[in-house]
Amino acid sequence: MRKLRKALRNQRDQLMDFARVLDQKLADIAKDFEIPLQAIQNICRRHHKHKTSDAY
Repeated sequence: MRKLRKALRNQRDQLMDFARVLDQKLADIAKDFEIPLQAIQNICRRHHKHKTSDAY
C-alpha cells in the first residue's frame, strides 16, 4: 500500500508541474497576442480532442 501511495503522490506532483508549465505557456501566448488569458483557455477547451480520438 505504501508503494501505491508514493506512486500516486509522484503522479500528482508531475501532473501539477505539467499544469503549471501549461498555465505559464498559455499566459505567455495571451500576453504576446494582447488578449485575455480566458480567451486562450476558451480556445483550448473548444479544440480539445474527442475522448475516442486516437490522435495525439
